[in-house]
Amino acid sequence: MRTLTSNTEYVAGRCNIGSAEITQRKRIGFVGLAIIGIGFLIYISSVFFLNLTPLLGFLFIFPGTMAAIGFIQARQKFCAAYGFSSVANVSVHLGTTIKIEDEIERNKDRNKAIIISLQSIFIGVVVAIVITILGLIIQQ
Repeated sequence: MRTLTSNTEYVAGRCNIGSAEITQRKRIGFVGLAIIGIGFLIYISSVFFLNLTPLLGFLFIFPGTMAAIGFIQARQKFCAAYGFSSVANVSVHLGTTIKIEDEIERNKDRNKAIIISLQSIFIGVVVAIVITILGLIIQQ
């Protein structure tokens, strides 16, 4: 375990970001939610009034995944991109990373990053399917 002037410690495969990075991930999650909300209103209006194809609802996979990855990373105190890049930032400053040298730790981080990425994509797909189904219902 390693720390960089924070009360958060790096733990391979479990925690690779500190409070500043966690806050940043929450922001990403909320931006994704805002895009979903605004986009949903535009989408439903377009499907209902302009007869736009409801299949465009599948585009919500992107903001759905964005929101999910932001919130999952914040909740789990783990950045997938850092995990893939073999770095960590448990300091109180954004972007101040340390290189993870140990191969076992890097593998644990990479595995965790893969899991977070797959979870986020799955949630994005579910969001897109639900919105598309709602679009199909509205169109009828």
